[in-house]
Amino acid sequence: MNLENLTLPLSTHVDLHQELVQQASFLSRVLQANGVKCQAFSAESLKKFSSYDNALCERIVHMLTKYNQIIMDIQGSGVEFRDTVQSIWRIANKFDWLFRDDILQDITDTDVVEIYSPDHTQIYRNLNYFNYTSYSITDLIVFPWNELIEHGPEVTQEIGEIAQKVFMMGENSREKFKLTPYLAKERFSSKRFEALLTSKSMTPIRNRSTRVNEALLVVWDIKIINQVDHILEPIV
Repeated sequence: MNLENLTLPLSTHVDLHQELVQQASFLSRVLQANGVKCQAFSAESLKKFSSYDNALCERIVHMLTKYNQIIMDIQGSGVEFRDTVQSIWRIANKFDWLFRDDILQDITDTDVVEIYSPDHTQIYRNLNYFNYTSYSITDLIVFPWNELIEHGPEVTQEIGEIAQKVFMMGENSREKFKLTPYLAKERFSSKRFEALLTSKSMTPIRNRSTRVNEALLVVWDIKIINQVDHILEPIV
């Protein structure tokens, strides 16, 4: 998909509210150009954003801006954003990352792929991620995850244990973890998606030079099992 007509908004550092909306609107246009519909922002998320202190607001805007920059870097290298495997290779080369390359061989066209940093920030989510949510872009980045998604406490515990092994204990980049499959439900989104999430793999990403684990690569198989059908048209 050619995105030459889309220009990443420049940071003004004047109005964080406005920057958030601009960056979310930009991402929404990128998704639409790739055939995926996702609302840019919601009144609920902007209200929530207004309740945060300035430092947190800056961090949120920075995260979204960095994600948009990664997308544009992928596109600028000649790789299609919808090509998850090549996108991950591009990101790995950019940050000098090392991981189990056999993991990428198992990624299918319907898989959801995410990359998380040690502070649980979502550095990357593939295009397909947005097919499995009915939240707006700002909902996803402004609200804490537990306010967006309902699931059992055992899931949080499992994720915490894996994160500790990867980031605190420095597990080898050849290790591969999996969560017990679980049900997750959107709490207040337009379609209230309920889905079965199966983690195909959770793999440490290590800096090639320092040999320190800098991120976690997560591959999901997601099955939507229930949704509200009468509020919005289905997400493409």
